[in-house]
Amino acid sequence: MVASLYRWVEDTLQPTAQEVLGTRITRLRNLSGYACRNRNGSMHSADKLSEHARANAIDIASFVTADGRTIDVARDWGPTKRDEREALKIAAEKAREEK
Repeated sequence: MVASLYRWVEDTLQPTAQEVLGTRITRLRNLSGYACRNRNGSMHSADKLSEHARANAIDIASFVTADGRTIDVARDWGPTKRDEREALKIAAEKAREEK
């Protein structure tokens, strides 16, 4: 996972940060992965390991830029494609109801 994360940071994150924010990312802040490492608290020993336990996933909470800004994923990311589709669906339903 480390090699893949490094490639993503260098090939995707840094160029995008430079273009959009005008600066580089100097730090990734991750969320705690401890709770799901081995499905802690599981009552069944047969539960599958999480992707975090397999080192296939990381949850990034925020990015810190070279100029000191913190970009919080949950707060600053903006709408996802799923959010946009849902908004269009709601607007279409509302328009039908108003007719």
